[in-house]
Amino acid sequence: MSIKFYLIDNKLTPDPRDRRAVVVSGGSRSLEDVIEEAADSGTMVTKTDISAVLGIAFKVIAKMLSQGLTVTTPLVNIRPTIKGVFATELASFDPEDHEIRATCVAGPLLKEYLAKATPEKVEASNKVPHIKEFMDETTGTPDGEITPGGMAIIKGFRFTFDPLSADEGYFFIDASGTETKVSRIAKSIAKEAIFQIPDSLTTGHYEFVIRTRSQSMEIRKNQGYPLEVK
Repeated sequence: MSIKFYLIDNKLTPDPRDRRAVVVSGGSRSLEDVIEEAADSGTMVTKTDISAVLGIAFKVIAKMLSQGLTVTTPLVNIRPTIKGVFATELASFDPEDHEIRATCVAGPLLKEYLAKATPEKVEASNKVPHIKEFMDETTGTPDGEITPGGMAIIKGFRFTFDPLSADEGYFFIDASGTETKVSRIAKSIAKEAIFQIPDSLTTGHYEFVIRTRSQSMEIRKNQGYPLEVK
């Protein structure tokens, strides 16, 4: 099995083209599932024995952490930490404002297995339109400055919309919230569109939004794609 992921906008960097990965859950397993697989791995130890030993080990580890100790194991390294803000140097621990937590980092065995894992890039699991690139044909530059009246090419997925619906389509939204809908479209398919940027756009920052409608008639839209007219 691979570790599946898709990319979304990275809000922590100033570059609008930056993306960060979101891992798609491959499901979950309980402690009972772990014990079952361990018992079926060829060992002579029974599930009852494995369950008993793990139960004791977990309690010992929890006790050590509650005593302020750091516990290192092949799987994870765990240490106690305290979260919350202390107003002054003289402030004491207050359960209303502070919390004792456990911080975990990967141990050597886990690092070894993760290093061998196979990543697999997939399409985003949500159903909203997604723009991978916005190309201004006049300047030949992607994801930035746009030219009113010029042509644009966008690539991504889930671009299909009903052209007869007033609330679906391609929209430029300025800083005041005023929307300008794209009216001249040369090509519009699920993964690519070519259209004329409205010539009425003035200097300033814009969010480019695609609105489509689901089978349940719910409007779906992408997160605003930042662009600028200079």
